Amino acid sequence: MSFCIEIGHMVSCIQFCCPVVEEVEYRPVNPVLQEPILQSPPNPTSPYQAPAQIEITPPLLPLP
Repeated sequence: MSFCIEIGHMVSCIQFCCPVVEEVEYRPVNPVLQEPILQSPPNPTSPYQAPAQIEITPPLLPLP
């Protein structure tokens, strides 16, 4: 219960805290692991982080 609230408290911990804890934990873990991997190289860190944020921003604006 503590893990679910800490890992997926913003996603949907109340909806699937214990039943789908693995699925909710795996989803956020993927992007989190990719960030440190890209951070390793100081060159691709800047250009890679910029496009990643821009791609998530446009889809959120047109939706609402």
